[in-house]
Amino acid sequence: MTLDADKGDGRFAVTESIRVRQGDSLSYELEIGIRQGGEVLDLSGYAVRLYASKPDGSAVIDGENLEVLDAAAGRVLYTVPRQLVDTVGRIAPCYLRVTEADNQSEWSLTTDSFELDVVRGVAANIASGEYIPEIDGLLADMDRQLADFSAAEDARASAEALR
Repeated sequence: MTLDADKGDGRFAVTESIRVRQGDSLSYELEIGIRQGGEVLDLSGYAVRLYASKPDGSAVIDGENLEVLDAAAGRVLYTVPRQLVDTVGRIAPCYLRVTEADNQSEWSLTTDSFELDVVRGVAANIASGEYIPEIDGLLADMDRQLADFSAAEDARASAEALR
């Protein structure tokens, strides 16, 4: 599919929703060409993330499942994770945000939106929630640091008691 950052007339736009099944994991791949004003957007030096609003209102901001296939040609591949399709209904809006990779600038650009239609799977008791892997990773790092600190403090207290 091709998505354009220009949201006016004459743009590349997806008019039909893409149908996926609830609970499918890493089995759908979306190859996307990114354009700006109809021209290929060179993604060299940029980061790309998928932003989506799930049917239950929770958000997905995902760069971990998005791979730049050809930066100069503006081509990316998004592999749909389980967390995006855990809730039945229409995922809209769903779009890509392009930012400078070094995060030194406030510049950003979004593509036009597309929709995913999640149909019910047999395993219907799937928990939903926010999915932001970068933040989840930071929280896991903090938990590990807290555990390391607690272990070091216990060792210090034990050594102090032996004096």
